[in-house]
Amino acid sequence: MLFGRGVWNGRKKFQDEIAAFFNISGNSVFLFGAARMGLFSILDIHGHRKNGEVIVAGFTCVVVTNAVKYAGLKAVYADIDPQNLNIRTQQLDSLINENTVAIVVTHNFGITYEDIQWIHDKYPQLIIIEDAAHTIGSIDQNGIKAGLLGDVSFFSLEYSKPITTGMGGFIIVNNDKIRERLQEYVRSKMDRYSNADVFRIFTTLKLHYITSYKWTMAIKWPVFRIFKCLNLIFKTPEAELQGARPEKYPVSLANSLALMGYIQFNDILNVNKTKAAICDEYEQTFQNIPGIKTYYTSSYNFVRYPVLLNENISIEKIKSIREQLRKAGITSGEWFNDVVHPAGSYRYCYEDGFCPAGESISKRILNLPVNIHARLSKADLRKVRQIFMQNLD
Repeated sequence: MLFGRGVWNGRKKFQDEIAAFFNISGNSVFLFGAARMGLFSILDIHGHRKNGEVIVAGFTCVVVTNAVKYAGLKAVYADIDPQNLNIRTQQLDSLINENTVAIVVTHNFGITYEDIQWIHDKYPQLIIIEDAAHTIGSIDQNGIKAGLLGDVSFFSLEYSKPITTGMGGFIIVNNDKIRERLQEYVRSKMDRYSNADVFRIFTTLKLHYITSYKWTMAIKWPVFRIFKCLNLIFKTPEAELQGARPEKYPVSLANSLALMGYIQFNDILNVNKTKAAICDEYEQTFQNIPGIKTYYTSSYNFVRYPVLLNENISIEKIKSIREQLRKAGITSGEWFNDVVHPAGSYRYCYEDGFCPAGESISKRILNLPVNIHARLSKADLRKVRQIFMQNLD
């Protein structure tokens, strides 16, 4: 029952729906106020170890590296492979040592990282954490869903994701010992968002939805400024981007937001089918354009469609492509615009030159929307191709 008495069971309904999709037990699914908080919680129950280290990709988000910091561990960066935008496996042997507690492997944009079993076999003492924030449905070469490959995985449900609760995330625990420890941790350590915060999250989500259409994009930032002045916008605090831990961290996913996630997740197969069709349209659009690399296959469930421009293409041309897309009403996202995204945020333990491939790729990558409710028209796609061809021919 969705309404009546059952409406108050939003968290349980959502957990069960997620579990059904992944064909796992519901007690393996944990809901959080943000995916980063799930990552932090896993590290926190294993952290605070003297000289402990966590390997992360040199092409990630600041909230990932901050979670490592908050758990009292050191971040060690592995460079990425331009062929898949994920950790370059060949570098791991030189980074793993007696201080390594865990490794956070990415499935960036939804591109499945394929070497988790290799890590597990060679380094069974490590906790392998999948960063699945960009996908719900990608599979590896053996047909196993991303999120079921490591010991733990975390998924994002934030504003920019196709399945979204505004702020939110969930983690899947595939390791029995970790599951038991996390269950106790959740019972004793979890805070809650206030009702006012939940209302701001819901309001912000609706504004993102309303202003995501091509014909409403022009009013997005004026509208957001008005609502911000009214204290009705919820976003990651600037202090958190600079490394400070928020007052309420970690928190559980509010019941009302979980119910909203349940309603959307109930349609996940159709959502993913539509996203696949959108990516197929992009594949056709970018055929035979020189100077670019694309990554999509039917095994991947993309959050956005990445396009990497070759190293010989100038930054000025890349900026020109972005600007022309913007004028055409098409948002070219900047994930990730630095090895620790967004540029200018706190780069915990990172020094220039640690990850040359990540530094280079962050300047040369564009990504296009895979929005199921604001799908680009055929005319839009022709315009995208025209812009790229004009700049790269």
